[in-house]
Amino acid sequence: MSSGLLSGFNKFTIIRNLEIMFVYNTLTEKKEEIKKPSKGKLRLYVCGLTMYDNAHLGHARTYIFFDLLVKYLRKYKKIPVFYVQNITDIDDKIIKQAQETGEDPLAVPRRFEKIFMTVMARLGINSVDKYPRASDYIE
Repeated sequence: MSSGLLSGFNKFTIIRNLEIMFVYNTLTEKKEEIKKPSKGKLRLYVCGLTMYDNAHLGHARTYIFFDLLVKYLRKYKKIPVFYVQNITDIDDKIIKQAQETGEDPLAVPRRFEKIFMTVMARLGINSVDKYPRASDYIE
């Protein structure tokens, strides 16, 4: 009998336990098992960048994690996922930067958005279904 970390578990138990995945649901404020929805797609929202500067390693870590999660759910768990990551393209920091540089307030975030999308593509992050811009929903 093994006295290591996995003593008392057989291979079947370990593999079976890896099949269950939990996530913290901010809507219900509870940790919930990720399951295939009875109808439609599992909906995932991840907060995107405020486009006033370049993305950094911390941003990349977040987006790599969620990209891998979505790809895993789609390919191995056969769970259809609709993955949304917003783009904040109107914000006090953006307006201030536009005033300081004399640019149009929407030109600043478009420049950083283009760079961001290039970086995400180079990292192989391609599972996002929609990148809605905040400005598209403001009247």
